Amino acid sequence: MQREKFASDASGAHGKLLSSLEEMKLLELGNVDLLAQIADGEVKLKTQQNLYEGVRADRNVYSKNLVAAQDEISEMRRKFKIMNQQVEQLKEEIGAKDIALVKEHFDHMKVEKEKEGLRFDLAKAAQATRDCEKGTYFPPLTKSRLPV
Repeated sequence: MQREKFASDASGAHGKLLSSLEEMKLLELGNVDLLAQIADGEVKLKTQQNLYEGVRADRNVYSKNLVAAQDEISEMRRKFKIMNQQVEQLKEEIGAKDIALVKEHFDHMKVEKEKEGLRFDLAKAAQATRDCEKGTYFPPLTKSRLPV
């Protein structure tokens, strides 16, 4: 009887051992699956970190390019203002020179008219001189020299 009891206890213990071993195999398989999921997660994390670093590097490059472009724009605006001032100054100079040129032109025309008048007077005087030399000169009558 005791033998049967020990045999039955041994059989029960052996059954518990087998079920524990089976449970342990299932837990190990679950553990392997979890380790595989962790490895996949780490690979995905590494990929995301690399992508993040790439985006961050691109952002830094674009930010640097933006600052450079803004500096260039401000420099061009400064040069544009200077050029506008120079253009306005040149317009004023051209206007002043144009006025001076018109004045010079009118002065020149006045002198030309005076010159023509003097040539006419000179020609008249030369004609009068020739007439005097020929003896045919009759000076123009003025009020004081009118015959009475």
